[in-house]
Formats: sequence, structure tokens, C-alpha cells
Amino acid sequence: MKKTFLSLVVLCVSISLIGCRGNNANTNANANTKAKASPTPFEGDAQTVFNKGVELQTNDEDEAAVRAFEQVIKMDESFTEAYVRLGMSYTALGNEEKAEESYKKAIAAYKKVVDENPKDAKGYYYLGWSYSKSGKPEEAERALVKATALQKDYIDALYELGVVRIKLAKYAEAVSVLKKVLELDPNDYRAIDALEEAEAGKKRVTEIQQDRERNKNKNANANSNTNINTNSNSNKNSNSNKPPSTPSKLVSSSKQNN
Repeated sequence: MKKTFLSLVVLCVSISLIGCRGNNANTNANANTKAKASPTPFEGDAQTVFNKGVELQTNDEDEAAVRAFEQVIKMDESFTEAYVRLGMSYTALGNEEKAEESYKKAIAAYKKVVDENPKDAKGYYYLGWSYSKSGKPEEAERALVKATALQKDYIDALYELGVVRIKLAKYAEAVSVLKKVLELDPNDYRAIDALEEAEAGKKRVTEIQQDRERNKNKNANANSNTNINTNSNSNKNSNSNKPPSTPSKLVSSSKQNN
């Protein structure tokens, strides 16, 4: 009886231990499932979520910012600036493919904006900005020129126009527009750095043009000297081939003798 009783006790303890292990396994599985679940969506309307995304982006939390901007677009596809911001965060994360996709959508959205409202300086600015990030500086310049024409003190548009003109090697024009930025805000560090780059590029171009002009003048002088020498030698050869002229006195004397 004692042996039977002990056996039953051991069996019950074993069953209890197995049950505990099973419960622990289920608990761990549930915890892992919760960990892998999608993050909770941001609360609020599209503008509220967008503002949260900008805040996250400012704090270099770009993965969370991507979620915020994607949520904004799902809530309101016409929220154009969300496409631009989404592209910025994907660029920061090194996902160029997704960034390019976002900028293309931004271009399409802002084209529609400026078509509907040709006096929307902000629309032209973001259109130009998106073109620039998509590797289309010529289109970017056209849009940014319109933005700055509509709003002459639009610092961000002026700065971006300067950057685009540096890309296009229009250094003198870049210098001019970046100086306007610094007139409006002398402490704009972005414009200070960009202006330094533009002035260096302008200097290089000037030096190249001066070298070309010097070489052009040298070649022109060399050709001129060659022509002079050639003509001089030609005249000498021509004179040496002429028969010697008979002195007039000798001719007269000869006639008199005859």
C-alpha cells in the first residue's frame, strides 16, 4: 500500500510540473506574439498624426516617423506634405527606393496643387524640392524660381534654389541667391556653407575661363608670327627668283656706243 501511495504521489507531482511547464510555455508564446504584433496606430486626426511624425523626424526617430506619415497618407491621400516628409525619413534610413517612390508621389501631388492654384508659393517650393531630391535639377530650378517670384522673402525656397544652381554649375547665380538668404537671415548656417561652395565653384570657373583666354591669345599670337615669317620668306624667295635689272646708265651707254 505504501509503495502504491508513493507512486501516486510521484505521479501527481510529475503531472503538476508538466502543467506548470505548459503554462509557462503558453505565457512565453503569448508574450512573443504580443512583441511581434504591429505597433499601435497613432491617435488623432491626420494633422495631429502628421505633427507627431514631424516631431519624431526632428528627434531622428525616423522609423516611427515613417509609420506616422504612412498613417497620415492612409487617412488622407491628399495630404501632400506627408509624401515629402515620408521621403525625407526613408532617405535618412538609407532606403533610397522607398524615398524615390515617395518623392514621385509628392511631385504628382504638388503638380496638381500648383495647377489648381498657380499662386501657391509653398506648392512650388515643395514641387521644386521633390524634383531636386529625385535628381531633376532643371525642373527643380524652374519650380523654385516661381516660388521665389511669388514670395521674394521665402528663405527656404531661396536656399534650395541656390543649392540646385550649384548642382547645375551655375555658380554665379547661386552666389547671388544665397547672398539674398543671408541678407534675410545672417545666421542661416545652411546658406553660409552653400555660399562658400558656390564661391569656390565660381572661382574655379573664372580660372578655367582665364586659362582658356590666355591659351587662345597665345595660339593667336603664334599663328600671327607664323604668317608673318611665312610672308617674309615668300617675299625673299620671290625677289631671289627675279632676273637682275639692267642699270639705266649702262643701257644708255650701250646705245650711244652703237
